[in-house]
Amino acid sequence: MITIGNIQPVAAKYVVTGLEEYDNNPCISALPALMDRKQAAKLMFRVPNCSDELRGKAAVVRRHALSRIYRMVLPLSNNLVLFDKLSRIMRDAYLHRNINDPAFWEWKNRIVQKVRESKGNLMLLCTAEGIRSNSHPTSVLLNGLPGSGKTFALKEILSEFYPTRVIQHVNKAGDSYVQIPYIFVQCPHLGSAKALLLSIIEQVALLTGTKAEVLVPEITKKPSAETLIPEVVNLVLSYSIGTIFVDEIETVRSAPSGGDQALMAFFVSLVNTAHTSLVLTANPNVNVRFMRDMKLLLRLSGAGAMKFDRLDFNSTDWQLFVKNLWKVQFTKKPTELSTELSLTLHNKSQGILKLATYLWDWTQTAAIEAGGDETITPRVIEDAFKENGFLVERIINGLSVGEHYARDTDASWLDEFPNPATAPDFGANNPDPADASRSGIPMDELTIPPVAAPQVMDKKRRTIPISEFASNPAVKKGRSSYQALKEHGWTASTAEFAC
Repeated sequence: MITIGNIQPVAAKYVVTGLEEYDNNPCISALPALMDRKQAAKLMFRVPNCSDELRGKAAVVRRHALSRIYRMVLPLSNNLVLFDKLSRIMRDAYLHRNINDPAFWEWKNRIVQKVRESKGNLMLLCTAEGIRSNSHPTSVLLNGLPGSGKTFALKEILSEFYPTRVIQHVNKAGDSYVQIPYIFVQCPHLGSAKALLLSIIEQVALLTGTKAEVLVPEITKKPSAETLIPEVVNLVLSYSIGTIFVDEIETVRSAPSGGDQALMAFFVSLVNTAHTSLVLTANPNVNVRFMRDMKLLLRLSGAGAMKFDRLDFNSTDWQLFVKNLWKVQFTKKPTELSTELSLTLHNKSQGILKLATYLWDWTQTAAIEAGGDETITPRVIEDAFKENGFLVERIINGLSVGEHYARDTDASWLDEFPNPATAPDFGANNPDPADASRSGIPMDELTIPPVAAPQVMDKKRRTIPISEFASNPAVKKGRSSYQALKEHGWTASTAEFAC
């Protein structure tokens, strides 16, 4: 895991790579040696120990040992591709920020002054002149379902291959300079640019052992985002922060009017002015927001955007995953892996790595608690999912029916159709209303799935089955359920039903 807080700087050890632009740049040559995928795969392969001696211990001991399952790390194909991308991204950020070059320090002072003069005007910052007009560092967006391994892979790669959080350089004159290779922050609630800026400042404060109010005195005055932007740019340049990782950027979708666009503009300005690389992780429903900002999309495509999807049952990745997951077995006598067991685990997890890992934990817990020979069967896996995974059962059922169920990862409308057989058919001539903003089809022109007129129930209960109608965003169009029903002539007053 990534650790922070009063970390002592590590003296820089310079590595020769054979590339002139790398070897002559202290911030790049101080990073770990370049490594190919084969070497990386060996370091990524970690399967927890599960000995026969441990299997012979008491049930309570073995149940606690199940926590070891979550320590497993495997060199899945996406993890290796991400390793390669990060290797370049984290070095590209420094290509035009050479602390040995006097021109860098002149540019740094000039750009910070220019940012301060802009008073945080994001539109001006987006067009701010960098060291060179074509020297933007590469960035990447990691997109995929929750639990598909995006954040886990990122943190494992960073902790394994880039463990040094603070590097100290000392030049021939004895002058000391601190470098922070990267910062990892969560996207703030509601996509607030100010909250993100404060998070970055707090991270720098923790890593350097300096109070945030000492680094940026303005934060004691309840500053606006506009006031904090030049201070963050100054910190990024002063501490040679190479890459900024922002996790769960999909929270921007709930930002107040304009807030999401301001945050996107800030990301572009950070790349433009401070020449920092960006690595953003997001769930699929982030795409609607990002489609509005071509500048950011281009920068996030620099290293090639990545999609973390569910693992297909026939894929090499699933076979590697389930084969090694099965080794971490704490039942009295290990159950041999079969195609039927693998398929059952896949069907109930739909190839989502985190859910499959949880389900393996639940399954072994159930087998151990049942006693006897503790044999694992497809029925044990299914029952374990039914008992423990009911919160996600409807979404998993939806994913098993068709890809369109996964377009919005919250899958909120699935709650209205728990049985896949009763789900509406969104075919080519009847598109999903939730996709209107993505497809470019005006909401009013969409074909609405037919809904039967509500039937008034017992007058004492005063309820009618309107959930399917009322939950349809294309019908409601921002109105209340009552208003939508009334306009269609299906009700006269709120006394006829309870929403």
